[in-house]
Amino acid sequence: MAWIKRKFGERPPPKRLTREAMRNYLKERGDQTVLILHAKVAQKSYGNEKRFFCPPPCVYLMGSGWKKKKEQMERDGCSEQESQPCAFIGIGNSDQEMQQLNLEGKN
Repeated sequence: MAWIKRKFGERPPPKRLTREAMRNYLKERGDQTVLILHAKVAQKSYGNEKRFFCPPPCVYLMGSGWKKKKEQMERDGCSEQESQPCAFIGIGNSDQEMQQLNLEGKN
């Protein structure tokens, strides 16, 4: 299966779910799950001064599909850097305000 590059949010053409595809899914279970946890804003008081803190979210990539997809992309000719998932966070709609999240961590 060749890796097809698409724009973010672009969907592939719809396909019918066949019995064979369902059997392969149940056999392989290459799930890719993104879990995003975020804390509520915390208030800290220093005398008369109040400060509000909003810690960054925790992003967890779960499932064996992430590793399988990376391996498949590298077999299809993508570099190791191209096969790494990445995520960005921001509070506005400007590219300058976006910060890349660190997805490196425990396997």
